[in-house]
Formats: sequence, C-alpha cells, structure tokens
Amino acid sequence: MCSSSHVFQTSNGSFREVFLTTPKDGEKTHVLKEFVWDYDFTYVEYEYMRMDALVSEIFTFSDRIMDIYGFCGTGLLNEAAVHGDIERIAVPNDGRPKDENGIDVRNSILPSKKLEFALDMVEAVALLHSNPNGVIVHDDIQLPQFLLTDTGSLKLND
Repeated sequence: MCSSSHVFQTSNGSFREVFLTTPKDGEKTHVLKEFVWDYDFTYVEYEYMRMDALVSEIFTFSDRIMDIYGFCGTGLLNEAAVHGDIERIAVPNDGRPKDENGIDVRNSILPSKKLEFALDMVEAVALLHSNPNGVIVHDDIQLPQFLLTDTGSLKLND
C-alpha cells in the first residue's frame, strides 16, 4: 500500500473489522480484514482466520473467489469489490410497492441477471466442493458474502 493511500473502516463483524484503501490514481483498491483489537481471542478465532486465508490462496486462480494478497496471524489483505455485496441490491430496504398481482418484487434486478448471479453463486460453491484435496465446506454462506465485481459478476468472499 502506498503511503499516500487512505484507509477507512467500512464494516465490522463479531470479531473482525474491515478496512478499505482509497489509492492514488492507477493503484488497486484493497481490503484489510483485521481482528477487533480488544477481542478476547482463543485458538479457534486464529484458526478461522488461517482457514479463510488458506481457502482464498487455494482459489486465487478462480474468477469466482476473491483474491488474497497477504496474510498474517490477525489480518488478511484481499482484493476489493467496491460495488459492495449482492444483498444490497437483491433485498433493498426502500419500501418498494407490490406489483399488480400483489407480489412484493423486492428488487429491480432483471430475471436474466438473477440467473447470471445464481450461476456465479453455484459455480463458487461448486469450486469449494470439488477441491481435489477434499471438500471445503462454507458453513454460514449468506448473500453479503457474494461481492459485485467491476464486470457485474459475483465473487464469493469470506
């Protein structure tokens, strides 16, 4: 990361905080996932971080899983998806009215794009399940873990 880049917190979970870099022109944006500084860590939390890094590294070749650039015991440096996650547009909280049949349409994503997103999701999970060294199980998969790329496809993260 360049010294002229800025870093700001974008979100946090129960034991990790997520920071996004804002680079100079021509540089890539990165995400830093770091343990919350005052969390009472046990071996299990460190093992989760290590497994997250290992799975990211195994699938760096794929355009369905977010890339990893670095790892240490308490943090991961990953590819950024500055467009956010799919939940933001799939389940908006904007008070959309029901359609003429009384159905809550939830979002304005075209059916063809929904099908593309579903295929992106299935292909990402299939990669995990078809690992030649053994099946990788993602035990809490959720919409926010599918991030939107610059090309409009989805990548699995975390």
